[in-house]
Amino acid sequence: MKITRRQFVKGAAAAGVVAVLPWKMAVREAWAQYGFNSPNLTKF
Repeated sequence: MKITRRQFVKGAAAAGVVAVLPWKMAVREAWAQYGFNSPNLTKF
């Protein structure tokens, strides 16, 4: 069975979303954990 260009693009887009989504969630958790709420960091 031959794959069409539309099927290829749809599969590639789905794979890209699956690859990027966990990374974005991990970055968001890292900012929330180590970011602005840390008592060890002072502005001045």
